[in-house]
Amino acid sequence: MTAFKTLCFENGVNYTAGLPIIRTSPAHGTAYELVGTEAASPESFRQALYMACDIAANRKQFRLLKVNAMKDVELKVTNEE
Repeated sequence: MTAFKTLCFENGVNYTAGLPIIRTSPAHGTAYELVGTEAASPESFRQALYMACDIAANRKQFRLLKVNAMKDVELKVTNEE
């Protein structure tokens, strides 16, 4: 995480894949030391929120595609020459 935080501290997002719930968090973590200092930027939180929304939309689309998937169809090839 050190390299990631160095490169993307301001707008990086930490995402935990494989969970039944969506879990994103700002790359900087909780940043308790910045509370009340007006030094914190909301950008990383905003990006984490946007990513969570995108993941939710993608999961919904995947479920819909899976439910409405085309059934296996056997194609018959004819040799009409």
